[in-house]
Formats: sequence, C-alpha cells, structure tokens
Amino acid sequence: MLEMKISGLDDSIQVLKKILLPWVAAQEPEREKRIATERTAQRERLEADLMAQEAKEKREAAEREADSLRKSVLIARADESKARALVYGAQAEKLRAEVEQMQKQQRLEMIKLGLEIVKTYAPNVPEEEKLQYVMRLLPDLEVLVSGKVKFRE
Repeated sequence: MLEMKISGLDDSIQVLKKILLPWVAAQEPEREKRIATERTAQRERLEADLMAQEAKEKREAAEREADSLRKSVLIARADESKARALVYGAQAEKLRAEVEQMQKQQRLEMIKLGLEIVKTYAPNVPEEEKLQYVMRLLPDLEVLVSGKVKFRE
C-alpha cells in the first residue's frame, strides 16, 4: 500500500523547484552536445561499415580481373577505399570515446546532485548513509533528468 504524506509531497516539489529544475536547465547544453555527438558517431560508424563493404566488393571484383595492369589499378583503388573506411571508423571510435567520457561526467554530476539533495533535506545523516541514499536515488534521478520527463516551472 502506497502512503504519502502531504509534507513529503511538499518536500518533493521543493526539491524539483529549487534543485532539480535548475540543474537540468544547466545541464541541457551538455546533454544536447552529447546527443549530437552520439548521432555523428553512429552516422560515421555506418558510413565506415558501408565503405568497408564497398572496398571489399571492389577488391573481390579486382581479383577476378584478367588483365594484370587493370587488376593492379583496381586493387589499388580498393585498398584506397579500405583505407578511407578505416579512417572513418577511427573517427567514429574517437567520437564514441568522447560520448563515453561525457556520460561519465554526467554520472558524476548526478552523484553531486544527489548529494546536494540529501544534504539539503537530511543534513544530520552520517556521510556513509548519505552516500547510500544517493546511490538509491540515482536511478530515479536518471529518469527525471533523461529528458523523457518534461517539467514546467
């Protein structure tokens, strides 16, 4: 059975208004940058995969060529395409690593946010317990700051 006291609801609203909404607004540019970087990395990974497949097909076609001079030229072009695909793949991997770093930074910022909330509403709790509360609070904070929940002030 769910039981809610009005004072708990009021505290929750205060947390949203005073702490969570300003934090979400401050984090929005970084969130948008992370999403854009993720999309770019995905596009470049797909492009690299397509380029690698095309290079493989070019190489296979070149191997079937009877004329040795033409075969050499086609193999060189296929190898050049493969090299471009590898460059795109490396760029995509670099962007993926940047996104991962951004996600780690956001996780750290959410831990700080959780600590701020716990310290504000339970200042007398021992530090070890505060960290336990923060860890329990993180999944809910992730949902609230994910962008899937929209708030109006």
